Amino acid sequence: MKLLNSQRFRASLALSAGLVAGCSAGAQNVGAPSPPGSTASHVQPQTSVSTIVGIKNNWIATISGSGSAQCWSISPGLPNVGGFGQLSGPVTLTYTPLCPSPGGLQIIYGPEGTSTIADCSFNINYTGSVFTYSVLQGSGTKCSVGPSPTTGYDEILTYAQIGPDATRLKR
Repeated sequence: MKLLNSQRFRASLALSAGLVAGCSAGAQNVGAPSPPGSTASHVQPQTSVSTIVGIKNNWIATISGSGSAQCWSISPGLPNVGGFGQLSGPVTLTYTPLCPSPGGLQIIYGPEGTSTIADCSFNINYTGSVFTYSVLQGSGTKCSVGPSPTTGYDEILTYAQIGPDATRLKR
């Protein structure tokens, strides 16, 4: 009888040790980081979107630009652009969709020191999936926006004047 109780005790002890080892091993994995190459994914909301524009000047004199808006950044900044069809380097316009004050970006270009009749307002908006571009003319301008035929730009914002003073603006 003592032999039977001793065997039961050993069997029970081995079973208990196995259960404790199994639980301990399982407990060690709780909260452990995912192994490299894990297929687990975390979807993060998109924090910013960008478009690359070029400023083209079809007038004879240098033009300068200004513009800023909450939720937007302009990098490296708005350049002055020489006349006779010159194209600026790439300008990156970045929008933050999660911004608490969404809205468009208005960039105004024209010759320095002139009246607003020679300015064009280029408007850039983000719809949630694409950028849209439009232009508001000054009374003496014929500016345009369009997809870029040049690699490295998404859109070209073109400044131009109209009328008899298209090649020369009186001050």
